[in-house]
Amino acid sequence: MALGIVVTSGYADKSYARSWVEGPVRYVEITHAGLDMSQGSQVGAAKCRAILGRDALFGQSGGQFSLAVHRQLSKTIGIRVRVSRMQRDTERLGPGRFRTRCNVADNDISASFKREPSKADIAEARLQVGVERIATGRHREGIDILAKLRDEANYPDALPAIVAGLISVDVGLALDTDDQYVRLGDADYRPALIEYRDALSRAGWAERARDAQRRLDELLR
Repeated sequence: MALGIVVTSGYADKSYARSWVEGPVRYVEITHAGLDMSQGSQVGAAKCRAILGRDALFGQSGGQFSLAVHRQLSKTIGIRVRVSRMQRDTERLGPGRFRTRCNVADNDISASFKREPSKADIAEARLQVGVERIATGRHREGIDILAKLRDEANYPDALPAIVAGLISVDVGLALDTDDQYVRLGDADYRPALIEYRDALSRAGWAERARDAQRRLDELLR
């Protein structure tokens, strides 16, 4: 991800949060209320975890995305940020006001945008995440993500991955879906085709696996 992506947002209790990335680390800085140092530290930690622990996708559009856009993207795409090994510190700014800084490795964020995403951007990110879920054995989750692309232009790219996932969930449905819907000539997304080829090979569908390999070879030319 690019260095220095910044997100700001306001909260109902008049706290203020700033988030940015430096290399593989995401930082969050929050100003917030608190009764005393002990309680302020607890509040700051909770707010850090609330920001870093929810499904989130950070980017910028003329400087920032609205919180509503973030929530919609996270709900649509399903990207999660780890909060394990979160480091933080809290300082008192004045009576009842504190600043908490925290940071965490940014490894779980797998997509970012340089502008507010279009419908096509969201569909592309969903395709990527859905295929990744299937590749890591989370077949039902991946299928559910990819199935939401049904009315999008990249649905032909999602179908091979859906079949790859279905082979581990419902072989009969995988066969029907493959026969009725998969058109390899319309599929261009190599990660999905690779998952499809490998799943077919494991299932013993050798001829169809060879078709997938031929399509992969075509895409390299």
